[in-house]
Amino acid sequence: KLGFMRCLVVTAVAAMSIGALAPALSAQGGDAVLLVARRQFLNPLYGASIVLAKPIGNRHMGFILNKPSSIALRDALPRDQLSPKLDEPLYLGGPFNLGTIFALVNRSDSPGRGSIEFADDLYLAIARSTVQRIAAAQPDHVRFLLGIVVWRPGELEVLVDGVAQVKIRGDESSIR
Repeated sequence: KLGFMRCLVVTAVAAMSIGALAPALSAQGGDAVLLVARRQFLNPLYGASIVLAKPIGNRHMGFILNKPSSIALRDALPRDQLSPKLDEPLYLGGPFNLGTIFALVNRSDSPGRGSIEFADDLYLAIARSTVQRIAAAQPDHVRFLLGIVVWRPGELEVLVDGVAQVKIRGDESSIR
């Protein structure tokens, strides 16, 4: 089975190779985009990052997907959570709400209370009880993230000058 990040990257590379780059972040109001920083993109937080972003109103929210932290999931959840995933690192999702663990889950239905659909077959679990249940259930396709990125109106459009953009669409198999 492919890992969560590898699946997203494979999807992004395949989409770029057939010319499916998103022409603009706002092209399809609610579409999530995968932003891949080019090597020349010099930014201490976003440099060499893969970021999943979604427009929410006139702003964007999202997560850095490829920066593991030094904190293991087992150190951030109650001790009664038994799962092999607990030894995996939490990933730095962004600089805001660093005290919150988010779960980005590849599935066709909502994982529970406090979850929102982030893209087709991709849900964001925000409620702590839902995140804990996901961790205990040993899901195959999940990324646990500390923090979130929130951009002010127009801010993300300025940043994307140094990155490639790929719309995230399709069924569950396209990001596995």
